[in-house]
Amino acid sequence: MNQEQQVTNGSPFPLGAIVTKDGVNFAVVAEDASQLYLCLFDEKGNEQESLPFLNKTKGIWYMEVLGLTEGQHYGLRAEGEFKPEQQMLYNKQKLLIDPYAKELSAKACVERRPSCNHQRGSATPNRFCLLCAQIDCPHRRSKVRSPRKNKRSLRRAVLCMNYT
Repeated sequence: MNQEQQVTNGSPFPLGAIVTKDGVNFAVVAEDASQLYLCLFDEKGNEQESLPFLNKTKGIWYMEVLGLTEGQHYGLRAEGEFKPEQQMLYNKQKLLIDPYAKELSAKACVERRPSCNHQRGSATPNRFCLLCAQIDCPHRRSKVRSPRKNKRSLRRAVLCMNYT
């Protein structure tokens, strides 16, 4: 993953990270975001690249990253307005879990950059981790538990996110 990734327009559906014949199509709903980024991680949990999504249609950000394969660890970052009174808490420093992920990685990814608390600009130490989602593996789809049945993994992910 040391070379720059090639990106194409992709498709807004289906939502999530879907393996295609050429790579992986990413589609995520983030209506109020001014920009969404796909962050790719190596096997050790280090962020290698941050790719801006190319397209937004009816609140869905999407693109296809050529050459990616199943098992790739990734996360999302979003830019937008910071208006807590309107529940708009966009902060590019925060790594987000794909809400459409079929699986979460067992590895934790430690944020190496300064993160911000609920107020923009208030730095907090990087002592907590965030989990990265894994790309859906088509041959394992029948074995993947739905989010409702896999509450323990989701609870851990939410706890990790809330502590940063």
